Amino acid sequence: MDQTYRFAAFISYRQDTKDASWARWLHRCLETYRTPKALVATGVRGRIGRIFRDAEELEATPNLSERIREALRESEFLVVICSPRIRGRLWVEKEVEYFIELGRRSNVLLFLIEGDHTTSFPLALGNFDSSTEMPLAANVAEVGGMFRRRWAHLPLLRLVAALLNCPLDTLIQRDQARSRRRNRYVATAIAATVLLGTCGFGYLVQQRVSELIANSHDSLQLDPQLSLLLARRAFETSSRYLGINKEAARAALENTIRKSRLRARFRVDDSHIRGLAWSRDGIIAAGGERRGNVTTWNRNTQQYGPALSIGRNVHRLAFAPNDKESSRLAIADSSRVLRIWNLTTNDVSLFPTGNMVLTVIRSDVSWCTVKDQVATTDGRDTVFIWDLSKPDAPPLKFSDPLFGSVNSVSWSPRCRAIGIGGGHGVVFWPIGAEHSVEVGRQGHGSVNISMTEPEGVLRVQWDPLNPTVIATSGYDHTARIWSVPYLDFPETSKGTPSEEAMLAGHTGAVYDIALFDDIAVATASADGKLRIWHPVRYSTIYSSTIIPTDHRQAMSVVWSPNGDEIASGGEDNFVNVWHATDGGEQANLGGKDGSLGTSEGPEPNEVHFLLDGEPLTDAQLHELAVQRSVRDFTDDERNRYGL
Repeated sequence: MDQTYRFAAFISYRQDTKDASWARWLHRCLETYRTPKALVATGVRGRIGRIFRDAEELEATPNLSERIREALRESEFLVVICSPRIRGRLWVEKEVEYFIELGRRSNVLLFLIEGDHTTSFPLALGNFDSSTEMPLAANVAEVGGMFRRRWAHLPLLRLVAALLNCPLDTLIQRDQARSRRRNRYVATAIAATVLLGTCGFGYLVQQRVSELIANSHDSLQLDPQLSLLLARRAFETSSRYLGINKEAARAALENTIRKSRLRARFRVDDSHIRGLAWSRDGIIAAGGERRGNVTTWNRNTQQYGPALSIGRNVHRLAFAPNDKESSRLAIADSSRVLRIWNLTTNDVSLFPTGNMVLTVIRSDVSWCTVKDQVATTDGRDTVFIWDLSKPDAPPLKFSDPLFGSVNSVSWSPRCRAIGIGGGHGVVFWPIGAEHSVEVGRQGHGSVNISMTEPEGVLRVQWDPLNPTVIATSGYDHTARIWSVPYLDFPETSKGTPSEEAMLAGHTGAVYDIALFDDIAVATASADGKLRIWHPVRYSTIYSSTIIPTDHRQAMSVVWSPNGDEIASGGEDNFVNVWHATDGGEQANLGGKDGSLGTSEGPEPNEVHFLLDGEPLTDAQLHELAVQRSVRDFTDDERNRYGL
């Protein structure tokens, strides 16, 4: 290259948006191009040199400025960006004419971006009879695609070869060899970086999964739902990142699913859910709350059913035990009115128990399993028995100073007597007798209770199968099992009623108690916990399993008809459905309907998660965990555990 040339090339173009963009790209590529070392060794320049590109609009004069003329004189080559937009353009044509006047026509290089030689070449070059005569250095117009510059490397090398005055084939071979070496270096560096990054990232993931598992284990006893959420997050994190620490995460998730117990929940409009009932077929559950809203829920489909608003505090609910489709629900509320709600027709029948204006603190309802009769209270000192087969008949009434205020009533299994819980304790009234029979006192003089507290027994329930067993719960933080040695009422007696067992362990008033046959007792307490009690064989001692809840105060509990689940309500607006037994004792819940659950494994104390007899896949286990999760992390929990 002559040393008098200041610039290797002068780029001429129309300062149109598209042409200018190509000019900037070409300017950058040419000035930054480095000649392969193998060519430099043969005497080819290592760099092309400086490139002139006028970045400003030319003045509106018919002549080239002296600055442009000077740049053209000091440029060895003229590179013209060719497109239909430059055809006949004054300044491009004048730059080409002036460069030809300098005697360098052979140094005019054309860079075709659009069109062909008949539409895009400068007129100053004259007409060409064929494409073989044109001084074309590079053609990117034939390169397809939206981003043509990605595939314009070969046309660029054609231009570079002309500027460096070296054979094109040799330049291409050396450039490709350099690219292969560079790619190998880059690939090696990327692989090393990825390997180091993967090892480091894998370690961080393993640490994070282990941390979540540890937090899940620590919170299992105090907050099983939080434990389940943390185990879920550990399992999800492990699954997302190549199964790192997967076995430990799966084991932790299985453990929390077994021990968290919560299986489902449904919402009732407001808090303080005292009324709960489960239909005899186990399909419909109902919950009632203090503002008078009663909600029904299908356990099988987990869909809401009919709802009723009565505007009064709902205290107790009871389904008709002999209705085939569980169509009727008895409602005891603070209005001193017994309501029978037909869920099929949505009709409500009213049976007043006293002055409807008077609001009572507590009332109860119990449905006879033999006849279509309902026992209820007026919230004061009277028990009413309504014969629903004779809706116009007045109720049978019974009042006895022996039991004081009436808080709860319960029919005996064959409906020959009614158990009554009140401020003085528990009694039973043989139907037709003049007086009730005292079973026992609970409340006054008991541990952890104020002597001025008027309400002793809050809930009474007769064993649904055994007429000799009555259970009560009370303000003294205990539940009691009473022996009532009567084979039939009122004729036959084999002894005196007595206390069989005291179930102590709650730290608040025991608001509700529910018996399942004669093998299990469930209690709900103001301490926010449920307990499931089982009698120890050959003794009067009961062992219990604690189920913490989110209710703040657990105010109601009821068994499912098959004893597999219990439902609870309290000072929140949800009814929770829980496992009633440990996972290892749970019957297989996996069936042809696709429901998921646990079953006993082949080894003692070993629990496997099965679906139709086959172990659950990771996806199915995660689905089960999602089903058992009834809430999400709170903001405080997210901050605490860095989620």
